[in-house]
Amino acid sequence: MERPDGRLTLLASRFKFEWSDSLDPTGRYYLFSGREAGAASDGVFLRDKQSGSNRTLVIPTKNTYFSIPRFYGDSVIYVRSNILWRISLDGTSNVQLFPP
Repeated sequence: MERPDGRLTLLASRFKFEWSDSLDPTGRYYLFSGREAGAASDGVFLRDKQSGSNRTLVIPTKNTYFSIPRFYGDSVIYVRSNILWRISLDGTSNVQLFPP
């Protein structure tokens, strides 16, 4: 949705937005946990809407829960094994936040 007039902008005509996924404020990046066919995934993936490319920020394991990733400034926060983490958008810095 565009501001201030509330106009809607079509990102893609064939785009499935899942319940735990998110778009960055610019609408360029789509963040998702990578689940398929209803299976949970603790991985974190980033899709560049301009180039159509996908990047793995956090490699999924065999865990059967969701990472629930969210944008946080120029990074992403996510959950793995009941621990809150923050990873940079380029994947170079991955820091445990809670518990410290």
